Amino acid sequence: MILLTPNDPLPTTHSANGNVHRLVKISPKVLVLEPGSINWWAALVSFAFFLIVLAICNAKHADRGLTIGLSLFPVFTAAGFGIVAFCYHRFGTRVRFDGDKQEVSITGRRHGGGFHYPWKDIRAVQFCDAGRKQGEGAAWHTFQVNLVVGSDKSSRINLLDSAGKRKLHSIAKELADFIEVPLVA
Repeated sequence: MILLTPNDPLPTTHSANGNVHRLVKISPKVLVLEPGSINWWAALVSFAFFLIVLAICNAKHADRGLTIGLSLFPVFTAAGFGIVAFCYHRFGTRVRFDGDKQEVSITGRRHGGGFHYPWKDIRAVQFCDAGRKQGEGAAWHTFQVNLVVGSDKSSRINLLDSAGKRKLHSIAKELADFIEVPLVA
């Protein structure tokens, strides 16, 4: 059977200028696509800069106002990364490929109540160029990883939409290999 999959990207409302997701192999038959920990690490590093600024200001006997002013920048940066990390972990896309149960579960805020598909309904994993996206004051080139599902008429579900061509292609290939379906590019 020839699989005809449109090569145009799916419309999405959210795109990131960098991939924050990772694949985690829970067992030989269970693979999970979930938000990674990069933003948590960025928050931790930013907070470490806060401690460094305090130490330097204390060692140099800096004015109290200057110390507070300089310390606020890494604190706000850490808080920003922490909020982003919390939102990705709380509301971000999670996909569980369960070979034991022979099903795929897709959850996350943008997927509403979630989707559940029998393993046999997964036709392919698609990697495609999603074009240029515009954010507040910045633009980036994005790529998509989509799951091709269905019987007669294949439909697609967007799993990831972000910059990072090599990383997203690697995720798409690993998913296709794990599910044992074609990678459509």
